[in-house]
Amino acid sequence: MNIFKGPTAANLNIGGRLREIRTSVGYTQPKVAAMLDISDKTYKMYELGQRSMPIVTALLFCERFGISIEWLATGTGPRGSDTDGEITKTVAKEVLLALKEQGADANPEWTAECIAFVRGEVLEYGISVEEGLTKAMKLLPQ
Repeated sequence: MNIFKGPTAANLNIGGRLREIRTSVGYTQPKVAAMLDISDKTYKMYELGQRSMPIVTALLFCERFGISIEWLATGTGPRGSDTDGEITKTVAKEVLLALKEQGADANPEWTAECIAFVRGEVLEYGISVEEGLTKAMKLLPQ
């Protein structure tokens, strides 16, 4: 079953979101195609909005890149998805490592607030953990 039919404006938008995610992590089209077990040409056609994307492929893309199917399909809703908690684990680890490197003795409440803030920024805006942590250090009083 294909959820994204034909070369429509919607497909072009989906293709743009595919490209946005791919380029944000520095991957080539062939690398993403290999991750999805499809041909380079097929993936390129998805990005260009020239081919329908099967739901199975769309879900696999979302799983591999930690994004929500709602965001991929419509461009609305939260960009990220953290169904298996991997983003939360990564954020927690990075926050704790950064605090340790800085020799900071943060209290548990602030640390938890910082982790939640960074996770939200990563999922909502697709920024890196490092960018979110920098932002949190500036915005959250310790």
